Amino acid sequence: MAYQMWTMRVLVLAILLCGGIPWGAVCAPAANPMDAATMQAIAKSIGFPVLPTPLQFLRNIDLSSNSFYGLHHDFFAGLPALETIVLDNNDLKVSSIEQADVVPCSRLRSFSANNAYLHDHFPNFFGNVTLFPDLERLSLARNHLWGVMHTGFGANSKISYLDVGGQTQNDDEKIDGRMDLFIPGKVNLVEAYLDHNGFSGLVPDATQLVNLRVFDASYNDLCGVPKFPSGTVVDLTGNPRVGGGC
Repeated sequence: MAYQMWTMRVLVLAILLCGGIPWGAVCAPAANPMDAATMQAIAKSIGFPVLPTPLQFLRNIDLSSNSFYGLHHDFFAGLPALETIVLDNNDLKVSSIEQADVVPCSRLRSFSANNAYLHDHFPNFFGNVTLFPDLERLSLARNHLWGVMHTGFGANSKISYLDVGGQTQNDDEKIDGRMDLFIPGKVNLVEAYLDHNGFSGLVPDATQLVNLRVFDASYNDLCGVPKFPSGTVVDLTGNPRVGGGC
């Protein structure tokens, strides 16, 4: 089909509701097949659009600040070149992002779903360097995620920016685990926001993370003596046992 031959500088997909059936309008193809393309979904919708054919050159997709409440399981399958996915400020009342949904996007460099009403186990697969060897930014703040962030999450990955802070205040819906068992392995970490969760155990020894500039683990259940590189901005407010024994 003609869509398969399109390469886009800017792709605008307008999702409209007509007689209870959503439909989309795709426009603005560009001439140069090597141009990075950006897609924005505009207007309110009852769910994510299902693209008719693969868009093989689309690299960036921004669906933020809409009213999407679902993610079709095949939505990203036709977008294999994606490097940036932004789903912020939606109302995805359909659980978390599943591994199978995003695995086709093996070139992914940035995934953001802040304030998107995700409510399920923390998606540890984003820390798998085999699945996502180029991932640099992971931002899942202000959702309803819970469960353990696995030991070694993101070890030796390219992740430089990690934000999972501000999950719900319900004690049953917080991310937990041992920071001292996954933070030291993030050799490229620059900024980490892990605040308002249920992490416990020792404050991680981050002295070897020479690029670290911001570390916010406020309002968790940490203990022990902080060890961070000189110049790092550290916030451990709300951890009354920090500075003492565990």
